[in-house]
Formats: sequence, structure tokens, C-alpha cells
Amino acid sequence: PKYDALTPMLMLTTLAGLRKKEAVQLTWEHYRKDALDASANKVGEIFVPAHIAKTKRARKIPLDHSPALRRYLNKRLMATGGEGTIAGITYDQAGKALRRVREVYGGPREVDWQTMRVTASSYLTSAKSIFGASAHAQSASRLGHSWKVAEKHYAAAIAGIAGDATTLEAALQIEEHVTRACDSVAALPFADDPRAAVDIDPSTSSSSRSVG
Repeated sequence: PKYDALTPMLMLTTLAGLRKKEAVQLTWEHYRKDALDASANKVGEIFVPAHIAKTKRARKIPLDHSPALRRYLNKRLMATGGEGTIAGITYDQAGKALRRVREVYGGPREVDWQTMRVTASSYLTSAKSIFGASAHAQSASRLGHSWKVAEKHYAAAIAGIAGDATTLEAALQIEEHVTRACDSVAALPFADDPRAAVDIDPSTSSSSRSVG
């Protein structure tokens, strides 16, 4: 299909809270599909090594908060054979592709890759139904900043989150979008092809809510 080049980046930034520069550098060796949570359940995790992380401190992002992202990455891993980067596009390609969303498809100009990350942090910190009382700490550890940053900038940033939303995709109300993304994986061409970076589905640019 012609219009799915940005889906991996959207999933990584919106559901894992990765920075743009981190997301485009991760390879499949950084994805641990069978990683366990504290109760020995397979939840998967993304490992961000120190040389990729902005803070120069390695971190793990357990995917217990987003089972849909784990399903998507598992299918993408199978489709790619574990070759190439997870995002499938470079830093420059990601920037050009998002600009095309704005210029060709009329996407919101105030939205960029950092907006996706901020959205993830805002919802993870504000949705008490996901992490409960440990929301600040859990969100901060996944995003790679301190709990004080989470508390100052993201706590209670979003109101009206459904009390039964126990996953990030449910809190964002994008379950239908991510299900479609998972269903489309088998048909996608996943080579790191520069031409694919500018073919964007305009609907994906509004898959998540942005916050100020």
C-alpha cells in the first residue's frame, strides 16, 4: 500500500513516547517481544540504549501500558524478518513526510513528532486507571525524564479520561486506529525505502490528540 510509511513512527512516538531521534535509530535488537512484567506476564519492551537516548542514560519501556503496540511490533517484526530499523525511515525522511502531511493533506501545522511524545506523557501521567498512584513515576521512567518533570508539566494535563481506560490506546480513544494499523502490517513494504517516506495516509495525522 502507498500510504503507511508513517505508521511505525506514529506508533512509536504516540504509544511508546519515544523522541523522534530515538525512534528512527532503534533496530529490532532493541525490541524484546517476550520481556516479562513483575507478574511474569509477557508484555514486551523497547530498550533505548544510552548512545541513542537524549539523556545518555539507557532505559527500558515496558509495553504493559499498550498491548496494541506490542501486537503491532510483533507483526512488523515477522513481516520484516528483523531487518532494518523499527521505524523504517530516517530522521530526515520522517521530517519530510510530516511536512507533506501538512502541505499536501492539510494536517495541523502545530503538530510535530514532539507533540506525539508529549501526548503520550500527558495521557500516561493523567490516566490514573493505567498506573494508579504510581502514574508520575511510571510515565517518567518510560519517557526518559524525571518524575518531577512529569508532575510539573504533565500531571492532570488531560481531563475527562475514561475511568476504565487501562491502556494508553484506550485513554487516547484510538483503539480502532491501532487495530487497523495491526491488520495492515502483513501487506506493507517495510524496506528502508526513501521513496516510501513521502507517501502518507492523511488519516494517520489525526490518529492522536495533541496537547499544548
